Amino acid sequence: MNGYVINWHGPYDDYNLYDNKVKNCLYLITGKRKYERNESILYCGITTRTVFDRVNDLNHKSWTVTRNIQYWIGIIEYSRKPSKHLLTKLEHIIINFWKPIGNTQNVNNLPKTKLVLINQWRKIDGKLRVKNVFEAQKLDDIIFFNGNQWIVSEKTKMKLL
Repeated sequence: MNGYVINWHGPYDDYNLYDNKVKNCLYLITGKRKYERNESILYCGITTRTVFDRVNDLNHKSWTVTRNIQYWIGIIEYSRKPSKHLLTKLEHIIINFWKPIGNTQNVNNLPKTKLVLINQWRKIDGKLRVKNVFEAQKLDDIIFFNGNQWIVSEKTKMKLL
């Protein structure tokens, strides 16, 4: 069984995303599309460039988000730079579990191995987020795949000492 920890930093907007220079990471896009009333996680992706450079590609799905756009940058806790293969694997896990509207690949393909994914939510400055107030934070803190089905934790309650 494999276990992975992702530190999600955010939310960023169109103005402060440029300042983040992290490469080789995951990212989530939340917001509203035209005619939608509620915010949702709309897209999960990976990039070997900065997220700013990736989402500003002309054919990127971020252009379909019209209101309240937020970006979350997922940094994998790993002893070395995460490979493209690892990033793709983690993206697949999140897409298959959460099924964001903007993702069309890997939505129905279950992972091939048992795994645990731990999501930690942080502010842009890296400090731990205690309150879950953003749409992206609806992604469960602990996601476990036992080979047949997804099992999730309730939101873990953390106390800072």
